[in-house]
Parts: sequence; C-alpha cells; structure tokens
Amino acid sequence: MTVSLFDLDYTLLEGDTEWLWGEFLAEKGLVSSHFLRDMTNFFCMYENGDLDIYTYQKYLLQPIKSLNAQTFLTLQNEFCQNIGRLFRSDMLDRLEWHRSRGHIIILISATSQLLVEPISHLLPVDDIICTRVETINHLPTGQITGIPAYREGKVQNLLHWLEKNSLTLEGSWAYSDSINDIPLLELVENSVAVTPDAALRKYAMLKGWRIMDL
Repeated sequence: MTVSLFDLDYTLLEGDTEWLWGEFLAEKGLVSSHFLRDMTNFFCMYENGDLDIYTYQKYLLQPIKSLNAQTFLTLQNEFCQNIGRLFRSDMLDRLEWHRSRGHIIILISATSQLLVEPISHLLPVDDIICTRVETINHLPTGQITGIPAYREGKVQNLLHWLEKNSLTLEGSWAYSDSINDIPLLELVENSVAVTPDAALRKYAMLKGWRIMDL
C-alpha cells in the first residue's frame, strides 16, 4: 500500500501550531509577552535549521506544567476547536486525492502529541508520527521521550513505523514547507514542496521536485 506523508505546520495548516498555542496561552493570561518573544527566537533557530528541540520543548511546555489536568484538557479542546479554520483548502483536497486512491495517510510533525493528536481527529488521516513528550497525570513534564520527529528524527520515526506496520516506501509521497524536512523528502518517491521557505525552494528546484504555491 502507498504511504502519503503530510507535514502539519505551514503545509496542511496556514500557520505554526505551537506558535498559535503560545498566542492562545497569552490570550488566556497564562504567559507574558516575554514568552512570545522567546518563542520568536526559537522559531528563528528552527528556520535556520539549528533548533535544540529538547530545550525548546521544555520551554514551550513550562507554562502548563503547573495546571491541573482538567484545566489543561479544557484549554486543549478549545484551542483545537478553533484550529480547523486554518487548514488550507488545497491541501485538504490533496488529502482527499490520496484517500480516494486508497493511500495510507500519515500526519508527520515535529510538534508534540499534546497538539498533534487532537488536531489529527479533525483530518482524514490514518496515523500520526510526532515528537513524544513525557506526561504524568496527563500533564507534560517538559521531557521528550524517544527520538523527536525533527529533521533526521522524522526519518528514524518513519522507518520504525514502516517496520512495525510491514510497509515500504514504494510509490510514497511527502509534503512539506521546510528545509528541515529535506531528509524526509529525499526518502520518498514523490516529494512536494508546499509554499516552501527560500532554502527548500532552491533545493526543490535543483532536485526537480514539484512545488505547490498556495
């Protein structure tokens, strides 16, 4: 069976999930403007391909460690209910195109399961591959478990998933916007750069990959 992989942020979604989460927490008065400023610095590192994802996730999850589980669940549900309006219609069409051909659709993201899992329920996907964070009593500790699904880590997690499900990458597809996903895009048979950043656009043109500008 054919596997089709979709990145989430700035690919399926018009925006970055964790940045939107930070803004959401700010609106709720749970973080200050300093938090968003620090987030901006982390995002600059991400765009340059040199983000320390362990430090980043620990910082991102710090504001919700002190909440009780029910409060966090309420916030999580409210946030995800509003995220659907940001899905790109052209990419939803691509999901349906793959679905109509019987492909296995995987949502693959460096974002943690705390956001990816509930968002995945809004999409016609079969499974998710994402960064996993430790939780105790349904609340994150700030520690990543396993290999984060970031850069080469996406490939490692994907290969483990394929082995577990007795599948291959024959005929496979992958969609992403970011230079950080070049290792993933190199791995599949059909690579698609979606409104790519400058570095990925240049690389995709050199490789002859399809470019979707949305």
